[in-house]
Order: sequence, then structure tokens, then C-alpha cells
Amino acid sequence: MSYKKLFIFFFVLLLIGGCSKNTNKANIDEKIFSEGEQIVKLYAKAYNGDDDAGEKADDLAKSFLKKYDEDTYSFSSTKDKLFVRNIKLLQLKYDTYSIQTVSDMFSGDSDSDATKEEVKNLLLQIKDEYGISLDE
Repeated sequence: MSYKKLFIFFFVLLLIGGCSKNTNKANIDEKIFSEGEQIVKLYAKAYNGDDDAGEKADDLAKSFLKKYDEDTYSFSSTKDKLFVRNIKLLQLKYDTYSIQTVSDMFSGDSDSDATKEEVKNLLLQIKDEYGISLDE
């Protein structure tokens, strides 16, 4: 096999290996990461209009945050704790957005637009920091 063919072969392997959508960039505890990843993906779907995903995300987030409560759970690293805090922040922002959306329907205001932007920015931050794909 020539060097050119060998180079192309390894380049393709590198591309395939690098195409993983969820990378756990911050090396979060695998169990915490996989549970949190599921919640983030559901909130992303809810952000894009899937109402059922919002309810599922909320239920999972409540269970997740109860399980990994800072006062009772012994985290192995501050990265894990920060990840859980980001899930909590996402839950709070999304809940606020949901409440404001309902309020906007009755009042005719558009107060929820700014909060929706905050949810979007937090989802993108989580995507960048932790390597969680927001696509299904």
C-alpha cells in the first residue's frame, strides 16, 4: 500500500472517530453525564416546540437533581458538581420561559422572548462545554 493510500485510510479513520456527537469533553462521571445528556437533549427538543419533551425533561430533571443534590451527594469532582448545576440552571430557565409564555398568551406581551434567548444560549453553552449534541 502506498503512503498516499495509507494516509487517506488513516485520515478516514480519524474522521470517523471524530464524528462522535457526544464527547463528554469535560470528563464528567459517565453515569451523571449520560443522565444529564438525556435531560439536555429533551430540553433542546422542547425549546424547538416539542411540548411532550418539555414535560419529560422536567420530570427527569427533578429526579436527577434530587439524586445528585449537593447537600447529600458526594461528587468525585467539581466538574461533576458544575455539570449538575448547569442542569439545574437549565431547568429553572426553561420553567421560567414556560410560565412567561403562558402569561404572554393572556397579557399579549412578549416577555418570554428574552428568557427564550437565555435558554438557547445556555443550551449552546452546554453543547460547547460538555460536547452534548443538541440533535437527535
